[in-house]
Amino acid sequence: MSHRARHRLRVAGVATGVLLALGLSLACNYHWYPSRTNYQLKDDPMRLVSAVPAAQGESGEFEPVCMGEKEATGVLLSIAILGGTTADVEGSSAQPDQDVSMRPGDIVRTYGTKNQVVVVAEGESVGPNNFQVHIDCLERYPDADIGGNRECQGLPNPGGGGAGPVSFRYVSDLPPDPYGSYVFTRDLSTGRVGVAVLMDQSGSMKGFVDPNTHADVNEGFPQTESRDGFASDLTGQRVVAVRDFLMKLNPAEKAIVFQYGENTGTQAKVVCYDALGNTSEADLRERCYSTDRDLVLGEHVIGNKRFPPELDQLVNFPDRAGRSPLWAAVADVYDFMKARKDTEIRHILVVNDGPDTCEATSPDYRPYIGAKFQGVCSTVGYEDFRTRVLADLQDPMVPRVHIHFVQFQAYGSLDHDPRQQEMACLTGGHYQFINSIKPVKLLFGDDWTPLQQALLEAVQRVRYSLVGTWRMALDLPDLKGTLSRGAEYSLEGTITMVGAGETLTATDQFLYLRVGDQSAESLGSVDRRAVFRLPCSNGSECDWFQGAAPACREAACVTPDAVCGFQGVADLQACGTNGVCCNGWCAEGQTTCQK
Repeated sequence: MSHRARHRLRVAGVATGVLLALGLSLACNYHWYPSRTNYQLKDDPMRLVSAVPAAQGESGEFEPVCMGEKEATGVLLSIAILGGTTADVEGSSAQPDQDVSMRPGDIVRTYGTKNQVVVVAEGESVGPNNFQVHIDCLERYPDADIGGNRECQGLPNPGGGGAGPVSFRYVSDLPPDPYGSYVFTRDLSTGRVGVAVLMDQSGSMKGFVDPNTHADVNEGFPQTESRDGFASDLTGQRVVAVRDFLMKLNPAEKAIVFQYGENTGTQAKVVCYDALGNTSEADLRERCYSTDRDLVLGEHVIGNKRFPPELDQLVNFPDRAGRSPLWAAVADVYDFMKARKDTEIRHILVVNDGPDTCEATSPDYRPYIGAKFQGVCSTVGYEDFRTRVLADLQDPMVPRVHIHFVQFQAYGSLDHDPRQQEMACLTGGHYQFINSIKPVKLLFGDDWTPLQQALLEAVQRVRYSLVGTWRMALDLPDLKGTLSRGAEYSLEGTITMVGAGETLTATDQFLYLRVGDQSAESLGSVDRRAVFRLPCSNGSECDWFQGAAPACREAACVTPDAVCGFQGVADLQACGTNGVCCNGWCAEGQTTCQK
């Protein structure tokens, strides 16, 4: 038995009694970490949270490549390993930890056994040798047959299909204790995690869009009712998902909810019960960053009137057209979370249906719809915000804020937003994309349950990554030189947690990276492959990109998105019916470009 293992046994005075009480045996070569709760893996315990391209750093470890600063030669997969509580080893009636993601130091009953317990120990009970990875296909996304009889339209079986992980490590803002354990994070009396949820309330949620382009418009357009057929979330399923997310936080973990949209102002607006009725936004934020979930989730009675929870009221909104000031809202909440003094790990979760459509430098900002001018609704752009974030990342005195994005599709925004992808990567957050509309619509008639289920699972994956996540590094030489740059790529295959003695499982467990949910028929077309961006650096890398450019656009390596696509041409070029190009869009009947 190692010195560290013997030390564990000495510091855990309850260890022997616990094992006798449970009738379990702990293999000698594992460290004993005192913990209140004993876990067992769930069925299908692995969840893919996100994927980013990677390259080997000076240490030899694979590191994220977020901005194309290096040529990617691998992929980093963030994976949550989920367990369920099987016993309270101290006989306590305390509320169990809502975060059932396994981390180093947790005691786990080996799945498929009755009497074997191991400790989650990096490089011992869990490590790269415990996994096998088979890659069936690497192909550009989206692929035309995503909802049909699928065939690999890219690189089948890259590297012979086998890509055993180079490393498998637990990543957290918090350092482990001297013995590699994170069991101290199971102390539920300490709220180590704080999270701000930012909810998109732009008009596209209810179908308040231009009927021809499906683009976001402002409320100045003649539109008295929503176009339900073009709504991205007509029945407010994002509200259901956020409620579930908040309910799954531990009681001591602080949270706050914000909404954003052109009609809520140029910054985010807190969603919270104001008992006084006239509290300033700044004061309400300070009061509502809290462990009191009733401020957001509880009903309130004033006199004889009963008012629904503040969060639930968002189901009925937006009630008119309005665009998305995404980066102004994110920057605002980012500053708020940076200033939290009583939180060790800071997070922002953004639930949205598309990119910024308000700020003048956004490629999705349309100064004109046809001949009608609508103007900017934000002055905070992505590049300005990114510059601030990059400076903060270089300053060890500035606390890190992880920014996560869950993006589902709007009819006017069907593609991954590369800016959200990049920001999540830079801040150590996670980006998830739900293909809710195309190529195959996730919804069935008036049944919005599939979108609800997809959103619930996406926000749960973020919840189970708040303390940390397991990062699997795959060495994929085909990413260098073989695949085209400036594209989104999907990785389809199977990750196997190999069953073996003295590990987390005695039987093989599988994570399927494919289209369709292995457990839910209603999500038959949801894409669960690992999707990541291979950035381009110049237009010569985009010769593969095909398609007829729309008016005022030309094929290019779009900056700063670093993807091949159609970038706006110079303003004032002639277009349409006596119009001119303006910010990459045709302003009909205009002779000047007003932004």
